[in-house]
Amino acid sequence: MNQLILHPRDIHASPAPGVLLDALAEIAFIGTPFDYQGHTHYRPGEDFLELITFLGCSPVVSLGEPGLTGDDFCHISVLPELREATLLHGSNVKPPRCPHCRHPHADWREMLAAWQQQLTDYLHECPNCAQQTPPHRLKWRQSAGMLRSGIAVWGIYEGEAVPSERLLDTLKDCGDGPWGYFYRSE
Repeated sequence: MNQLILHPRDIHASPAPGVLLDALAEIAFIGTPFDYQGHTHYRPGEDFLELITFLGCSPVVSLGEPGLTGDDFCHISVLPELREATLLHGSNVKPPRCPHCRHPHADWREMLAAWQQQLTDYLHECPNCAQQTPPHRLKWRQSAGMLRSGIAVWGIYEGEAVPSERLLDTLKDCGDGPWGYFYRSE
């Protein structure tokens, strides 16, 4: 599974799925719904290729009928809302860097275990510069993100595509502030 994950930068934000879907349908980012593995997913809408910028010389994007796996075709789903902010990542996750000195945190798994116990009170101290930072403020280098809700664009490989400013502005206008993105691979 390869996904481009779009999410509110505010880790406590959780926009109403109906508001998101209405906004995405209005700009023709999503098309017709279909059932995929027991969940509602959406085919790319008419303006999908204007709202996602594919990078490289000649990207190949399958916008056809769903195949057997999520990597066989590009489609969109709304992620289920989580009760608490959680780190979402895949096998492509990279150690995060300190936002102050850029020191890589190889101990990120232990840091997350401590953060999950304390949630909003936890600050991670950088062993290099001694600055304290909450885990969601570390630089995950677009390989992970802290979120409660978001949107998954399936069939997008790491670094293959980025959301357009128009798409990010539309999501921001849904009422939960600016949005970011990262890539997830399994």
